[in-house]
Amino acid sequence: MNMVHVLRGAVVGVLLLGAAAPPVARAAELAIDPAHLAAAARLMADTGGKARMDQIMTAMRGIMVQLVSSHGKDAAESGRIVDEVLLPAMRAHLPELQTAFTRFWANAMTTAELDSADAFFRSPTGVKLVEVQTQSVPALMALGQAWGQQVAKDVLTAQREALRQRGVAL
Repeated sequence: MNMVHVLRGAVVGVLLLGAAAPPVARAAELAIDPAHLAAAARLMADTGGKARMDQIMTAMRGIMVQLVSSHGKDAAESGRIVDEVLLPAMRAHLPELQTAFTRFWANAMTTAELDSADAFFRSPTGVKLVEVQTQSVPALMALGQAWGQQVAKDVLTAQREALRQRGVAL
């Protein structure tokens, strides 16, 4: 596996964990009224989208270190490479993703709907929801990883014979 595949996997992870991936090219092509786009940007800001994207990048660090380590670097050097090269380079592109998400929501909702949703996220309950979501990213990622490991183990055990019959040796 080369570093291009590692980075592609990391970007896919951001999209899958952050939200449903918007059709970036399509969203960028559509003309959007500036006031409508501003309403979508307010919603993105008030829902903590930027902070959550950054948290996801931080949460991916461990996986990225493992992937770099698989290319012959020890854990300490892999950590430095991720911290000094890969994460900063990927974070530099987060504004592009935030813009694409903003355009996605602008295309998906009317200005009135965006304003209504934003009003909720500025309410005490909405602020609390964003706070809990932002704080929960590491815990939810850990839960998902633990679940995935257990399910994979169970499925591989249960399907060992079917996999063997298809030429997959475990």
